[in-house]
Amino acid sequence: MNNKVLSLCFSAALLLLGGYFLFFYDQGDTQSANKDTAEYATACGPIFGTIYNVKYQHPKQADLGEQILKTLQNVDRTLSMFNPRSQLSALNSNLTDTVSPEFIRLYGCAHDVWENTGHAFDITVAPLVDIWGFGKEERREVSDEDIQRLLPSVGMDKIQLNGNRLTKSAPNIRIDASAIAKGFAADEVANMLRNDGCKNFIVEIGGEIVAEGVNEKGEPWHVGINTPDDDPDNTSNEVQRIVNLTNAALATSGNYRRYYEVNGKRYGHTIDPRTGYPAQTEVLSATVIASNCAKADAYATAFMVLGVDKALEICQNDSSMQCLLIVKKQGKDGYDIITSKNFQK
Repeated sequence: MNNKVLSLCFSAALLLLGGYFLFFYDQGDTQSANKDTAEYATACGPIFGTIYNVKYQHPKQADLGEQILKTLQNVDRTLSMFNPRSQLSALNSNLTDTVSPEFIRLYGCAHDVWENTGHAFDITVAPLVDIWGFGKEERREVSDEDIQRLLPSVGMDKIQLNGNRLTKSAPNIRIDASAIAKGFAADEVANMLRNDGCKNFIVEIGGEIVAEGVNEKGEPWHVGINTPDDDPDNTSNEVQRIVNLTNAALATSGNYRRYYEVNGKRYGHTIDPRTGYPAQTEVLSATVIASNCAKADAYATAFMVLGVDKALEICQNDSSMQCLLIVKKQGKDGYDIITSKNFQK
C-alpha cells in the first residue's frame, strides 16, 4: 500500500478525499460514550480504482479486515469490466452465459431501476461509455452516425435472465455495471458484517455508503455531501451539507469530477442510454438515500439523466427514498439545492 493510500486510510480524522463525499467519524470521548462495549475497528485500502473505508464494532472484537477484502475482491471478479478474468468480461466476450448469485442480485436491482426510470438507467450502456472515452477506448470525435450505429445494441430488454443463464439478443451487447457496482459492493460488505454479528458500522467505497447503528459517540453516522466544484483532480473537499445516516445507504452521482472539454463543450461521464449522448441537464449532482446502496447508486445516476422534475417525481413516489439535487442556476453562476419533501432537515 503506497503512502497516499496510507495517509487516506489512517489519518486521525479518517477523512476520505475523492469520490463525491467527505465523510468523517466523530472520535470524542469514546470510552464514556461506549462504556463496557467492544472497540471500533477500521479496514481500508484500494479497490475498484478508488479507496474503501470500513469502520465497525464487532461484539467479540474480531478482526474482519481479511473478510472485508475478500468480499470486495469477489465483487471485482464478478462485475469488473477491467478485470479480464471477471464474470462480466466473460459475458461481454460471449465466453459464457452462466452467472453467479451476486450477478443475479445486481441484475434484479438494475432491471427495477431501468423500468422505474423510463430506461434512463441501463447497464447495457457499455458501447456508448466506451465511444465517449469513459470506458476502455481512447477519447475521439463522436459522430451522429456512430451513435445511431450503437444504439440498437443498448437496452436491458435485449438481455434476459433465466435462472442462472443470461441470454443476449445479439453478441455485440455488452454490460457496464460501473454505475451500480460500488453501491452493490458496499451492500455486500454490509451484509457480511451483519452476518458476523456487527450492529454498528459504516462502509464507504469511493463515496457510496452504507451506515448501520451508531458511531463511537452513540450518534448516527455523519456524512458530508460535497460542493459540486469543477474538480477533475479530486482535490476539493468542501462540504455542502452534512446528513445523519443510520440503517440506510447513501450514494451520489455527478459530472463535475469526471468530464472533459472539446472546443469549449463539456462532456460528462453520465451517458443517457436513450439518446446515446452525455446527459445534459441542470443537475450538477444527485444524492440519494435508500434502503440499500445499489439502489441509491443506480437512482443517483438516473436522476442525473432525468433532470429535476422527473427525479423528484420518482423519488417522492417511493417512500423508501430521499434525494438532494444540486442544480445549476439558470442564466447565472452558482447553484441551488433542491430536496425531496421527505429529505431530512
